[in-house]
Amino acid sequence: TATTEIYTLSLHDALPIFILWLLSEYSYAGMCYMSITGVNFGYYDVFSPTPSDSSGSIDIQCEIETSITIHVDSGYGSYVRREMRSGSNKLFYNLYKNPNMTMVLGDGTMGTSILTGIVRNDVFYIYGRMPPQQNVRVGTYTDSIFITLYF
Repeated sequence: TATTEIYTLSLHDALPIFILWLLSEYSYAGMCYMSITGVNFGYYDVFSPTPSDSSGSIDIQCEIETSITIHVDSGYGSYVRREMRSGSNKLFYNLYKNPNMTMVLGDGTMGTSILTGIVRNDVFYIYGRMPPQQNVRVGTYTDSIFITLYF
């Protein structure tokens, strides 16, 4: 009899997302605060023929209604193909602005999309996808993505 062993990867808080800085374009626009729920893909099955999808969110709380722009950097990889790392091993993924995952989230360069709006208390969702059948070693893979809030 033949047996197939399925390997999984633990991705604890796979994308810890940090605030880089807050910038104000006006003499007084009130204060805005950002709270982030990272994208966590959980276990990755290297034999699965379907992509692994997950989502996270950015919660914006402002004292007054404020026009904001959010930029997301590329982390370890590029906007074309972000990467999580476990030592020298890489696991590829990307982040998207929309749930059908056609608009890569970024800083507005290289065809990427940014998040914008006039907000007071709003939530923006981030959608993540890892391509299927990546030949990777077992391990904990992480990436750090910096998010910049302009208001």
